[in-house]
Amino acid sequence: MRGKNVEDTNNSLKSHNNIKKIVTIIIGIIVVLGSFLLFIRTSDSKGQELESDENIIDSDKIKQEIVKEDKNKDKKNHEPQNITGLIIGLDESKVLTDVVMVVHFDPTSKEIRLISIPRDFYVDFEDPRFSSIKENNPNIKVNYSKLTEVYNRIKDKDKAVKAIKEIAEQIVGFPLDYYVKIDLDGFKAVIDLVGGVEVELPNGDTQILDSEKAEEFVRNRYGHADGDFGRIRMQQLVIKSLTKKIMEMRNPVEISKVVREGYKNIETDFSLLDGMKYIQYLLDVKSEDIFQNKNMVTIPTKGEKIDGIWYEMQDKEKTKEILDKLFEL
Repeated sequence: MRGKNVEDTNNSLKSHNNIKKIVTIIIGIIVVLGSFLLFIRTSDSKGQELESDENIIDSDKIKQEIVKEDKNKDKKNHEPQNITGLIIGLDESKVLTDVVMVVHFDPTSKEIRLISIPRDFYVDFEDPRFSSIKENNPNIKVNYSKLTEVYNRIKDKDKAVKAIKEIAEQIVGFPLDYYVKIDLDGFKAVIDLVGGVEVELPNGDTQILDSEKAEEFVRNRYGHADGDFGRIRMQQLVIKSLTKKIMEMRNPVEISKVVREGYKNIETDFSLLDGMKYIQYLLDVKSEDIFQNKNMVTIPTKGEKIDGIWYEMQDKEKTKEILDKLFEL
């Protein structure tokens, strides 16, 4: 009987250690994902005609898919909830947002969806969708702005994050649960901590990238026939390789280093307790299946100059088409 108790205790400790490891990996992935996304620059679709504002996005179906209120929280076996988050990536000056991206995780299908919003996205504060942003932030003295500039226009940075979150929610048509704000240092630190990443190029060649080479690799848009579209594809290769390496890490000390170093360079309201809720849904996920090409999209825009400055205007009709396809509606 005593031997059985010892065995049960050992199994319990082993299970506890596994849980701690998975939680750490979850946070590590979030750190890696957030750090990498700092460098994503979405495509420029210049020289196209602006479409009518009458093409309003009907996001009811998307909301029904994503916003699932748990009415049976007291039940032991209730359905897992989808989780959504906002990733904000600051540039080297730490006052402009180079990246604004929405992340959606479906614990049932084990799929992660990424929706990138162009940094030059046109935010009209007189538009009913965004009017509350200016009303609640007197520091904003203009009637319109690029999305990348909104963070810098609001003195209180907590309010600035909230404003960007509200803007992103209006663009994609559903609420966001959490946010991650990151800067340049985290990306390079994590790349070096994991010993670089191996990226397989479309032509079949492979490259080992350290932090400096990885930064150059994901930021360079020259040499691609389709410019930024080519760069985005290269960025996807890096994020897949980096996430796969994190998922396959076995040494708890190495995992801890990645998380600790990453957290020095991010700000987030996603906690370990939040991560615990989703452990069971990540246990059987294959690392190579996490980021699929079909689940990484960019909000479609059409370029237009206003007073000599280039802005990206949302194509609402195409946005609806893309998001309907993304969520298989």
